[in-house]
Amino acid sequence: MGRALSALCSEAPLEFADAIVDFSTPEGVKEAIAAAVEHKIPLVSGTTGIDTQIFMNASNQIPVLHAPNFSLGIALIKEMLPVLTPHATPSICETHHTEKKDTPSGTALDLQTHLGGAPIEARRIPGAIGEHSVTFSMEDEEITITHKAHSRKLFARGALHAAKSLIEKPPGLYIFTPQMYTETHANSSL
Repeated sequence: MGRALSALCSEAPLEFADAIVDFSTPEGVKEAIAAAVEHKIPLVSGTTGIDTQIFMNASNQIPVLHAPNFSLGIALIKEMLPVLTPHATPSICETHHTEKKDTPSGTALDLQTHLGGAPIEARRIPGAIGEHSVTFSMEDEEITITHKAHSRKLFARGALHAAKSLIEKPPGLYIFTPQMYTETHANSSL
């Protein structure tokens, strides 16, 4: 993710400089939070596998956005879930690369929360970037919504849109939404 963020920042001139975007480790995110609080700048983090209370604590002093996934596609899927969930039994399948540290992924766990505890099947395949499917089973039919990431750049791009949206915002805990992405995208070269 660091390389993807660096590549995007070098390709497009950024219209902001005062934000921290973190995709590190549970240890590294604590340092990122401390730096953001010290400098009173927004923090965007995609680090998973940690106690989210640290983000809530920091949000009393700075704008914070923590999300397990910064893709527009996953944000759109999450908006669809309330329409489908009352009518079917959901299940989740996620696929990532074999070096992924958390199983199931933070995105799968986030989807599970939105679905009220749907079961998760987690697969690890060499070279996979990320794929999440939510299947809604009904009596004689099913609906499957699948999101496939073709490049890590999409997560970096979403995180930069999130950081841009937090500039000038008051302290608080924010969520990544499709609207946040599209509002900043309209005036951006990202």
